[in-house]
Amino acid sequence: MDESAPEHELTQQQEQAIDALLTTHTIRAAAVKAGVGYSSLRKWLKDPIFSAAYAESKREIIRNTVHCLEMATEEGLRALRRLFKSRNPVTVLKAVALLFEARNESVNQVDVIGRLKALEDRANGPSVA
Repeated sequence: MDESAPEHELTQQQEQAIDALLTTHTIRAAAVKAGVGYSSLRKWLKDPIFSAAYAESKREIIRNTVHCLEMATEEGLRALRRLFKSRNPVTVLKAVALLFEARNESVNQVDVIGRLKALEDRANGPSVA
């Protein structure tokens, strides 16, 4: 890390390296795109501050993706409901199957989240939220 930068902050070059890691397919390509040495980038990836910032950037991308999917869900459900009115029984059957599959996946996710929270509560004590 840059000696002049506070311990909790990344240098501009490190921020560029994180952007490059998020938009390329390999560490080597990210190093080239960010204009840093491959060995430097590998070293940064082992640094707890850099790796935490990189992980948070990846989580932010996932949060944004989930938000976009949530926004499109209502429109998708309306389209699926229109398929229920199709005169083609195969189309209706596929629409129903998709709806049940989505419903079951949602129920499973809610169940897993509840079970995970119970395990966390058991390990850490009940959460306030």
